[in-house]
Amino acid sequence: MTALARSRGVIPRCRRYRGGLVTERLRLVPLERLPGGVELRDGTLLASLLGTTVPEVWPPAALEEVGFRSSGLLVWFMILKGAGRRRPSLVGLCGFRDLPDESGAVELRYEVLPGFQRRGLATEGAEALVAWAFESRWARSIRAKTLRDELGAMEVLARLGFTLIGTDEAGQAYLFELEPSEGPEEKMEASDPF
Repeated sequence: MTALARSRGVIPRCRRYRGGLVTERLRLVPLERLPGGVELRDGTLLASLLGTTVPEVWPPAALEEVGFRSSGLLVWFMILKGAGRRRPSLVGLCGFRDLPDESGAVELRYEVLPGFQRRGLATEGAEALVAWAFESRWARSIRAKTLRDELGAMEVLARLGFTLIGTDEAGQAYLFELEPSEGPEEKMEASDPF
């Protein structure tokens, strides 16, 4: 857990596990953990590789736009952990639009499938990824962009402490930014199996 997670208190616990991240309800697995050349739109293959179920509405709309670059640590699968007889389910993606720019800034992207929205999963997954990016010093600041009518996305960013910094050139989208909090950092825990 980092100072960011501690200050917001959105997720009670985030830890590293087998090259991914684990929160209270989610497992985040980076694309780099899968064999090279995996087609992100192939739900059947992803279900097999990730040991999950994949809803019929897969893939998220973000894959159809230029929202995710299909490489390494830039795409993370959001997997809702199974409970009882329920198998884990692939519920969305989070990640970064590209590698950090010359100032160390990256653009955060996330999407949760419609049947899993309004449960706080986007917030939980995005916060874990933001904490990872800052703790590992992979990024110095994180930016996000939402269309003016994406109220749910703006709520997620507000919960994570992002600040509105303006609009895009066309005035169609709001731009947000987050920098690491000041003060002593806590380290993400290494973990035993969940």
